[in-house]
Amino acid sequence: LIVIISLAIAVVFSLGGILLRSSFDHGSNELLVGLLGSFCCLLIPMFVLIGLVFSPPITIFDENTLYIGTSGMSSSREACHAQQGYFCPTNASFPDGIKCPAGFACPGGKAMAQACPKGWTVSEGGSNCSQMTAALIAIAVLGCFAAVFLLATAFLVMDGNETAFLPLGLFLASAVSAVVLIGIVSLASPPTLNIENYAVLPNVVGKLLLLHGVDLNRVNEVKGVLSGTFKDLDVFDARKETPTLQQLAHYRAILVF
Repeated sequence: LIVIISLAIAVVFSLGGILLRSSFDHGSNELLVGLLGSFCCLLIPMFVLIGLVFSPPITIFDENTLYIGTSGMSSSREACHAQQGYFCPTNASFPDGIKCPAGFACPGGKAMAQACPKGWTVSEGGSNCSQMTAALIAIAVLGCFAAVFLLATAFLVMDGNETAFLPLGLFLASAVSAVVLIGIVSLASPPTLNIENYAVLPNVVGKLLLLHGVDLNRVNEVKGVLSGTFKDLDVFDARKETPTLQQLAHYRAILVF
């Protein structure tokens, strides 16, 4: 009878620990964590004896994230000492951390990867961001992972973790800042357009917005262009009626998307 009762108690607490870990892994169900957290803290010594550990809530100590205990460990949580190029997110289940994604720097021993600032980038597993050089474009994928592409005549500076699309940098002949708004990722004045690269424009973009007098440094005005509230602009379907460079000379700026 004692054996049966002990097994029943073990099963109940095991299920509780599993639910607790599941709530950590998915970052949800805070109420469940609150109810079971103190329970598991008290039961850890018993579970350690049979090779099972269910961790209490995770905390950060001295910039080293404490990770969830796994089967066979001697304690419920231990410090995660990430080396350069790795970081230790809260609720990690391994001691070595996660490899730093491209566009983010991980100096080591940190709980979060640090996004590279505008004009700087780094490849996967890097510890320090480096300044981008001419003819390079940093493009993020889903806002998380950045890639670096060599372009013939372009220098599109973006945050290391922003979302952008590759084709829309091919037509710029000098360094400009990108405005990321609903598919618009390239912004340049007509004189910076390279004639050779401009020839391929109809093949890769959908439309051109040609602006007469909008201040390009004011993002709200660019948003207004998207909503059609400005009268001093013309829209071209680049695949059907690409304007000539002579026509572009009459406009203040060009947005491609």
